[in-house]
This record gives sequence, structure tokens and C-alpha cells, in this order.
Amino acid sequence: MSAAACAGEGTLWQVDPAFSALVQRLLKGVLYRSADESMWASLLRRREELARYVGVLGLTLHVSEEHGFSLLHPIEAYSTPDVHDAYRWVPHATISFSITLLLVQLRKRLAQLDVEGSEERLVFEHAELAELVTPWMVGESIEPPNIDACIDATAALGFLRPLPGDRARPRYEVMRILEAWVGLGWLTALDQRLGEAGGRGAASSTVR
Repeated sequence: MSAAACAGEGTLWQVDPAFSALVQRLLKGVLYRSADESMWASLLRRREELARYVGVLGLTLHVSEEHGFSLLHPIEAYSTPDVHDAYRWVPHATISFSITLLLVQLRKRLAQLDVEGSEERLVFEHAELAELVTPWMVGESIEPPNIDACIDATAALGFLRPLPGDRARPRYEVMRILEAWVGLGWLTALDQRLGEAGGRGAASSTVR
């Protein structure tokens, strides 16, 4: 399809359908190489152009060629209370204390895997994920349905991928996009907060 000419205020510019498709796809969420090889190749070719364009929107482009994913983040300067419109460009969700705890534990395991230099995928059984959260939930309700909801919500956010297999013993792969959302600096700060709170009563967090 050829680019279409558009006019406005006496100015003529060209619409690039392929570039527009890239921007729209990234605004909707994470782009995985495995999901669309053609679009991924286009992203790599036009990476600098994309970064400049989304920068005007108050966003920064994150690309992990090693792990095959790309996403958009709000630029830190736009996170102040008086400049917040950039946050509306990309999906975000407020997450509960239990999900925050699970994300912290999963991010730690990924960091440990990297230190060990292992290229293996990080995979947990359902019961193992529950064990990561349970010790912190002293005094909280930890009935199985709540743990199930926590794991399901984490998977819905894209940080866990259910693996095919025995439904009686479900297994999940920890997705590397967690590294892009949860930096080590944030992890250290939250660890300190959890220590001060004794693992209870911490505020919910926001994933953007």
C-alpha cells in the first residue's frame, strides 16, 4: 500500500502505514518477536525513528533484542503530578500488595539467574509461586482462591506465561518483560519498605 497524502493548515505530509502500525501496536502493549517476526524486523530497522517519535509523546522506547520484546515507558520527567498526560498513552494498572510481593520475588529470581550466567528459562509450579508469597502474608488471608487470583492476575499482566501440560500441576514461565518494568533500583527501595513495614500494610503499586 502506498503512503497516503494528507493536508492540514496548508501543509502536505505523507502517512506511512507501516510506521503507523508499529506505533499503534506498541501503544497497545508489549510487542514480542515470536508473535510477529515481520513487525519485529520493521521495529529494529526503524528503531531510532520510533524512539524520536514516541519521545514527542513523552514516552521512551525499550527494546530487548536478547529476549525478543519491545515496549513503551513514560519518560520519568513526565511522572510529576502536574505533567501526567503521557501516562494515558500506554496501558497501566494498579496492583495489589500480594501481586507486588510476587513480582518482587520473581524479579529477584531473574536477577539471581543472570548473576549465575544461566540461559535457562525461569519456570515455577503453581505451588512454588504460592510459597514465594505466603511467608509475607502473616496475618493476611492466604486462602487458595486468593493465591490463585494473585497468580492469574500476574499472568494477565504478562509477567507469567502458563505452560501447556498437566492441569493438576500447572507450570508458569517468568517473562523477561518483568526486568523492564521492575528495575533493580525500584526493587531495592521496595525491599527496604517491606522491611520497615514488617511485610504488612504496604501500599499497592502501579504497573505502567
